[in-house]
Amino acid sequence: PGVTQLLNTYSDDEYIRKIQKRLEENTFAREQREKRRRKMLQDQLVAHEAQEEAYREEQLINRLMRQSQQERRIAVQLMHVRHEKEVLWQNRIFREKQFEERRLKEFQEALDREAALAKQEKIELEDQALKEKQLHAKLAAERAEARYKKHYSLCWEVVEQIIDLVTKIGEYRMLTNNLIPAKLMRDWKELFLKGKPIYEQASIDPLPT
Repeated sequence: PGVTQLLNTYSDDEYIRKIQKRLEENTFAREQREKRRRKMLQDQLVAHEAQEEAYREEQLINRLMRQSQQERRIAVQLMHVRHEKEVLWQNRIFREKQFEERRLKEFQEALDREAALAKQEKIELEDQALKEKQLHAKLAAERAEARYKKHYSLCWEVVEQIIDLVTKIGEYRMLTNNLIPAKLMRDWKELFLKGKPIYEQASIDPLPT
């Protein structure tokens, strides 16, 4: 019963931990999706603003190209700055993607470690339950053996007392060639019922005259 209760308690605790873990994972995943959604909206807004800025710059460049040579050089510089901004933007996206991948990897590794610990704990609990079951079986066997020895010893004592009583009766009849007096027989029976040895405490009374 103790082992079964331990396994049931473990099963309940394991089930609750799994539910708690699943809720935590779902909450974490929902938060991550919300972050990615906000990030995507922000990126779309920034990209839209960048497109608007690029469009304005293109319009400006078109006007500048119709102007003086110096203004054309300014337009080239503006195009160069725009290119650098695009490179920086791409690098930023790449770094954020790497950071997100690293966080997801670390989260998965944490889940794997937790699963490994839970598996090891289950193995240890099962091993402990098996040891307790074996100990329980051993103690039960020892108690059964002790009861058997006790009953065997008691039965053997009764058998010896019966043998003593029968032997005593036979000896008395051989020596006296007569029936046993009722009082003497009662005394022997009383000794037998009390478990007292007949040969140590009983003696053959002489025949009544």
